[in-house]
Amino acid sequence: MPLRKDAIELSVALNQIVGGLLAYESGCNLYAMNLAKRLGPSVQTYDRAVFVRPSRDETRDAISALAESMDAVSTASSKGEMDFGLSAAINQYWKLYTIFRESKYRDELL
Repeated sequence: MPLRKDAIELSVALNQIVGGLLAYESGCNLYAMNLAKRLGPSVQTYDRAVFVRPSRDETRDAISALAESMDAVSTASSKGEMDFGLSAAINQYWKLYTIFRESKYRDELL
């Protein structure tokens, strides 16, 4: 199932990002910690909607809820303000974040 596979890949990327933010050690580690605190609960909600009680609607809502936090992470990382070492995970997020709105997955169950 491509949708399920992509949803799992997105989960892996999101969890790598949260883990990287929590492990970040530099002059801006307070900012990274705050980003992780904002992003973490949304990632947990996403994971619950994918793994515990699979629900396309809840998963889509969870992705929407974490979008603002991911924008902040991506902006800080791309501007060079903070090198989280997470560019691959961030790129994977941007590749997959629309999976629950794409027509190619329309008839697939999670």
